[in-house]
Amino acid sequence: MITYIKGDAIKALKDGEITCLAHGCNNKGMMGAGIAKQIREQFPAAYQSYYKFIHDLLEDSRDNDECTYNSELLGLVDFYRDSLDRVIANCFTQDLYGNDKARYLNYEALHDCLEQLYLYCQEYKLILGMPKIGAGLAGGNWKIIECMINEVFYDIEVKVYEL
Repeated sequence: MITYIKGDAIKALKDGEITCLAHGCNNKGMMGAGIAKQIREQFPAAYQSYYKFIHDLLEDSRDNDECTYNSELLGLVDFYRDSLDRVIANCFTQDLYGNDKARYLNYEALHDCLEQLYLYCQEYKLILGMPKIGAGLAGGNWKIIECMINEVFYDIEVKVYEL
């Protein structure tokens, strides 16, 4: 169940309109553009959690090369909770990144992340907000993504913020 809202998702989290902010990110340890960059700047501990999540998996996968360990992250979610009980869900939805209008989004990974988000939000009774996850710099088709969200979150409202 999607509700579209004109506004800033990060501001909505700070103002308490939502209690969980989900966004798509790459598995390379970079939050250098889009909403990920804003999260890195405004919630540095959420970035540190994301970075640690990647490196903890690397240590657990010492026998694998970087390419393999990075791909293992696809579909996982790093849930960061701050001292005010605000949650930032770093969703590993893409291997690579860029701003060349190519599709970097992995739809299967996004679907896996959405399923984890659903369970987490249901368990902790969170109000979920997100940008048009996967449809910005990641290059995904919003119509496909919208269908996935509506399928997974059939009984929970998801607030999608558009600037």
